[in-house]
Amino acid sequence: MSETKETAKACRIYLMRHGETNLNAEKRFRGMTDCDLSARGFEQARLMGQKLKHVHFDYCICSPLIRAVHTAETVLSQNEASSVSPIVVPELTSMKYGDWEGRKEAEIAESEPERWAQFTNAIETVDFPGGESLAKLCARASAAVAEAVSKHQGNILVVTHQVVTRTLLCHYLNMPDARGYWRIGQETACLNLVDVTDGKTVVQAINISAEHDPIE
Repeated sequence: MSETKETAKACRIYLMRHGETNLNAEKRFRGMTDCDLSARGFEQARLMGQKLKHVHFDYCICSPLIRAVHTAETVLSQNEASSVSPIVVPELTSMKYGDWEGRKEAEIAESEPERWAQFTNAIETVDFPGGESLAKLCARASAAVAEAVSKHQGNILVVTHQVVTRTLLCHYLNMPDARGYWRIGQETACLNLVDVTDGKTVVQAINISAEHDPIE
């Protein structure tokens, strides 16, 4: 179990990836590109909102990128148990991919095979030129969530990006340097459940699908 900056409180983190965008479908590196949800992405967010409509959310934070903001707003618009609005937190933004930003995965794999192999086999060792590393991303994102947990009990909705959700889950599961990154599936608009009690985190569920999986 991993420690957070939280004492003598209990909460559940509803850690969610944003819905699909057109760049997801094209298999491009989105990163800081501020693309909106596709029609399917909005529907995924609505479906997840329906699954969570009876959950009383005490607080909601999200990435400043529009795909995350619109996912959070759509989920909360379906909610019948609370009236919170998403608070934008810059530290929850996506990975800064530097010179890979906006490029297709297949193009990079062909033009930079060695760097691509490093990315797909040991992403935790990659420091993107003009961008950042997973270690830097983990530090900023985990601190942002820990701050929210330290100030709020109950249920906290966190809407961000797959690179952030995967990295945070590695952090909560005590996987050093996010070495389990590629072992964690994260569909668009999926949900992960993380309980925090007395400063300890327990991952209760991973990659609950907006379109398929029920939430017990």
